[in-house]
Amino acid sequence: MLQIHANSAFTKVAAIVTVAAAAAALTSCNRDDVASARGDTPQANIDKAQAAVDEALQPPDKITQTQPLPEAPEKGGRVVVTTDGLPDSLRINEGVEQAAEAVGWEFVSVPKDAANPASLQSSLMNALAENPTVVTESGNPQSQFSESVLNAYAKADVPIVLDSTHPVEATDVIIGSSENIPDGYEYNKALGKTLADWFIADSEGQGTAIIENVSGYPSLTGVPDGFKAEVDALCPGCHVKVVDVSLADLGAGKLQDTVISAIRRENADYVFFDNGAFATGINSQMRAAGLGDVKIGGVSPQAESIQALKDGTQHAWMGIGFNYVGWAAMDLVFRHLQGVDLTTNNAVQPTQLLTKDNAEEGLWELPSDGLEQFKVLWQVSEAGEQ
Repeated sequence: MLQIHANSAFTKVAAIVTVAAAAAALTSCNRDDVASARGDTPQANIDKAQAAVDEALQPPDKITQTQPLPEAPEKGGRVVVTTDGLPDSLRINEGVEQAAEAVGWEFVSVPKDAANPASLQSSLMNALAENPTVVTESGNPQSQFSESVLNAYAKADVPIVLDSTHPVEATDVIIGSSENIPDGYEYNKALGKTLADWFIADSEGQGTAIIENVSGYPSLTGVPDGFKAEVDALCPGCHVKVVDVSLADLGAGKLQDTVISAIRRENADYVFFDNGAFATGINSQMRAAGLGDVKIGGVSPQAESIQALKDGTQHAWMGIGFNYVGWAAMDLVFRHLQGVDLTTNNAVQPTQLLTKDNAEEGLWELPSDGLEQFKVLWQVSEAGEQ
């Protein structure tokens, strides 16, 4: 039995270290027991996962949209974005601004409070007051739009294009549906599938994974859905547990504690986050919990995630070109205004699996010349005018 004296700081520290080490050793033993109780994963399945990983590690060089516009967008338009100021949102908005500048449009940004869903209505009304040609909105479910706001947009004949949300149904105000919009459920599902391939190959078909999911952002449910489907198809020797974190617990700062508790319960050796912003500071938390050997990865890495990949303290992230989301959203706008098919080409965008071997900070524009490729389709570049 440990005897801890209140007046002995050294004894306290020693006890904490001893308990953490014992917990880590017990966790390692339990993992071995769990793995031996499962079925074997065929080597052919592991090889199939590895082949998918090898392909995903390559940088993308083509945008997914292939259909040119009939003509260049008319100059003088005005796009207004609502923004919560979060890193991913800012990159999306940067993409919108880049697209607007490319075609001779004005760009305006109005704030919203990410912690207060009710602020969406006032933000949308403030955006409408800017006399926009179109408004873009990222992340919030269509169900949160009030009837009075939608009626105001319909009366003003101003459309809204959504991205990074799910589900979306086209209306007289909303441009496109879940089949058209960028960075929605289907895209995240594809990212989850590739992340699962890495997990299967890296664990040699015997891993146990925790997947954190904030289902209050509906598009993020694509990550665990794609992950689990791939593991179910290829890896009978693997185990996956999805941990749903409520928006309330996210706002209260409980997400990482919830994840760490799940890792312990499931004796997991991998943990994946559905957004890199939720993994900020996770390495120190895991070490303090005696879980420093658990491999970390996820979707949408932040600068900290990229550095951790380089340092070898995190292991696999699906890079997302958030600027691309803005370009693709504006591509939908231009197609809508010209009355042509929106296509489904913007719904799934290029991505890249990032590990220690290819981690590069700032890989937000995928492909690197993606905007120029869109400009060709929009007929506003020299190549597009030839």
